[in-house]
Amino acid sequence: CGGAGNPGGNNLAVTAAGNVSPMSLDPAAVGTWMLVSGTSNGVVVAPKNITGWWPGSTRELVAFLGNGTCTDTYYNASGGVVHKNPGTWSGTGGKGTIHWTTGGTTTPIPFTYTFQGADVITWSFTLAGRKTVCSWVKIVTLTAHDPALVKTWTATSVCVNGGVKPLSYLSGNTTYAHFARCFLANGTSQRYLLGLDDNQQIKLPKPAPETWATAGGVLKLDTGPISEQIYTVTAAQLTTWQLDAAGNTLKIVFAPYGWAGAHDARIVGTWHPVSGKIDGVTKPIAVVNNWKPGITSEKDIFRSDGTSECATYAGTTLMQDELDRWYGTGGTIHIDGIGATVTGSLVFGTGTVTLSFTFGGHTKVIVSAKDS
Repeated sequence: CGGAGNPGGNNLAVTAAGNVSPMSLDPAAVGTWMLVSGTSNGVVVAPKNITGWWPGSTRELVAFLGNGTCTDTYYNASGGVVHKNPGTWSGTGGKGTIHWTTGGTTTPIPFTYTFQGADVITWSFTLAGRKTVCSWVKIVTLTAHDPALVKTWTATSVCVNGGVKPLSYLSGNTTYAHFARCFLANGTSQRYLLGLDDNQQIKLPKPAPETWATAGGVLKLDTGPISEQIYTVTAAQLTTWQLDAAGNTLKIVFAPYGWAGAHDARIVGTWHPVSGKIDGVTKPIAVVNNWKPGITSEKDIFRSDGTSECATYAGTTLMQDELDRWYGTGGTIHIDGIGATVTGSLVFGTGTVTLSFTFGGHTKVIVSAKDS
């Protein structure tokens, strides 16, 4: 198990590469790197115990310049510099040496290195008799959006410095103990705290949307000095390692939230109900959809990954929101909402869709219009 989080303070500007010597300085290693996670003698430990952080430090950045010099900088939670070590480095072909100078003494540290993507590097070295393996992310400008991430993910396990934590650790709320995150293709991301009814009710107010971008094995969530994190993704699992505000390694494993199956592109989008019937009799949509008192409108969002969101409003105020699941094609839809799973038939019109289903012994028909 393993780690990330929220920072405080200043971003360190990326160090210019300078003139790289191809004989002794690997150009791919030039830049500024932040320590995220590591092991000591095979055991996951806090980053501060990997390289021996100075008291009060919450993150460490190493800058490798193309002229063979380097700087090891430790920061506190406010972004202030705790300590700096100057040094020199050399490295090529997966092997290198760092010479750190502290208190007038220069210490050589041989190491081996591998890249896990262009912007993630793993160093291995032995220090004080301990075999250490640690992973660092490069501080670079990210603009791409990995399409494999574009869906809603729900956390299935959480570890801090290798120790297992309950899922509520992410939310800090035992009532809304489940955590989910949606990555949209436009580079925005939404966090959800879920609980109460069927663990699908969204805690309000929702956190503000964040930005996201990827490259070279790094996921950057929003802005800040520790917003970079390492990630791996498959169709069935997303794993992230990052620093939290205290400098611990936070590892989160996610699974897809949405239902698998076909997701008819005609359904994908945002809809609002405009009329309805119960057992063939026209009724106000508030009655058909059983809105709570004060509710004046509803928005239903269907995403192509099999997740949906049902939000109700009093005027412009969001009153209730739920994160649901769906699949459907060929005129049939299955929706897993709070308290019930609905299977219905669909008839598409021009900018509208008519949903017919049986619920609670009654036949309901709802006509919804698609938002432009």
